Amino acid sequence: RLGGVCVLAGAVFPGRAVQLEPERVVRSNWTLRGVHNYAPRNLHAAIEFLVEAKKRFAMESLVSKWLPLADADHAFARDASAQHYRIGIRC
Repeated sequence: RLGGVCVLAGAVFPGRAVQLEPERVVRSNWTLRGVHNYAPRNLHAAIEFLVEAKKRFAMESLVSKWLPLADADHAFARDASAQHYRIGIRC
């Protein structure tokens, strides 16, 4: 969606290439961010933040559809169709 953000964390091993259409990225004002070299304590702090935020905010309402990790490619395709506000991925 317009203004979407994709964060790739810890993908420090060879994998499949990702194709992007530069025109779509620019017109949609997407942000693509890679995160590397974080300490385990940073991940722990992020998880604690999410646990506390869940108690204070109705974050469940932000995700309208949940899919298993195996269907992540389908989640991205569905998101492009704008049928769901957010799609969650469960590991």
